[in-house]
Amino acid sequence: MILVLHGNIWSIMNKSMTIRDAMSAQLTDKAIFEQAKQYAYSYIDQVNDRPVYPDPTAIANLVQFDEPLPEHPQAGSEILKQLDEYGSPACTLAQEAGTWVHIDGAFGLLAAASPAKQHLTRGIEMADSWSVDGHKTLNTPYDCGIILCKNRDALVAAMQASGAYIQYGEQRDNMLYTPDMSRRARAVAMWATLKSLGRHGLTEMIDNLCAGATQFAELLTAQGFQVHNEIVFNQVLVTCDTPAETTATLAGIQASDECWCGSTTWQGQPAIRISVCSWATTPTDVERSVQAFVKAREASTGI
Repeated sequence: MILVLHGNIWSIMNKSMTIRDAMSAQLTDKAIFEQAKQYAYSYIDQVNDRPVYPDPTAIANLVQFDEPLPEHPQAGSEILKQLDEYGSPACTLAQEAGTWVHIDGAFGLLAAASPAKQHLTRGIEMADSWSVDGHKTLNTPYDCGIILCKNRDALVAAMQASGAYIQYGEQRDNMLYTPDMSRRARAVAMWATLKSLGRHGLTEMIDNLCAGATQFAELLTAQGFQVHNEIVFNQVLVTCDTPAETTATLAGIQASDECWCGSTTWQGQPAIRISVCSWATTPTDVERSVQAFVKAREASTGI
């Protein structure tokens, strides 16, 4: 059984359920477990000496969550607050129930490298495994990713390759250390990035990305755009006055050659997602980008 914690955890739960009911359902759903096994996670049962299903004590401990499930949060700060409040106890109860807890870090796991932001990752050490994309916050080449795992045997078992046509060498076989057989040595690029930055440089880069997001939000708000999230990391969610204006403005931004943003959906409506993710972005770059937003909006409305 695998429980994955991420920012959208609340969106998959029924609002009429209590927290206890929702967690209990996830921990005991045999269908979910069988599906996980079907997708090659059966090694967890074989490698780890844990029961697959929760014992009565673990389920009884869920009583501390016997309160109404919160509404799906609208602000990033609320998501972080709820994950902080419920995430660590959830890890404890899940592990008592024999469940593997994985945290999909993507952008945010590297917040732990910044003293100013590491409170956002409090409790992550209680999980069993973590993943983070190097090409996002770290600015490494695109195919650099990291998997961290507490259980060495489980990680090794997941990387094993077998077949009558495979000939193993007497020394290190690289295919036994990656998910596929033909991967290049991407760890070199990751190591070079971290080595060149150092601890201080990594902290400075993360803090600068977050400062850029804050600047974006402040300047766009001053120009009459709607910013829908509290800026806690490097993401900004923006809309114009109408869905049609938002869509047209985004098209203008993408064609401007000044900056590039992606699209997303917020509460069923189109939105613009800004990810401040380049080490080279300066306050001046942000100011120029905001002007690109304004010009694209003006073009979309015929002003």
